[in-house]
Amino acid sequence: MRYKELPKKWKVIAALLMIVNILLIVFFIGFGIFLHAYRKNCAELRAPLKKDDSLLIGEHLYIKRDGADDIDVNLYIPDNLDITIHNLGKITPSVTPAACHLPQRGRRIMAPSLRGLSA
Repeated sequence: MRYKELPKKWKVIAALLMIVNILLIVFFIGFGIFLHAYRKNCAELRAPLKKDDSLLIGEHLYIKRDGADDIDVNLYIPDNLDITIHNLGKITPSVTPAACHLPQRGRRIMAPSLRGLSA
C-alpha cells in the first residue's frame, strides 16, 4: 500500500511521527553539542587548579597492593601533632586518637543513637 492510498487518519499519524522523530533528532544533536561544550569548559576551569606533586602539602603515600588498586594519596597531618607516616600505628600518649581523628585499635566507630528523638 502506498502513502497516497492510506486513509487520512493514518497520513496524519505518520506525519506527526515523522515530525516528532525529527524534533528528537535535533534535540539529541543539540544536547550532545551542549555537553561537549560544557565538558570542555569544565576541563579549562579545572586545569589551573591541578597541582604538581611537589606543590602539594603533606607527605606522598604510595602503597602497592596485589590484586587491588594501588593507593596513591597525599597525607596531610598538621604540624602541631607529633605524628608521621612512619609512626601512624604507634600513637604516643601525648597524641590521643581523638586529637588526630584516628580511631583506636579494636574500637568500633558507632553512629550516634537516634533514640529519644521525636519527629
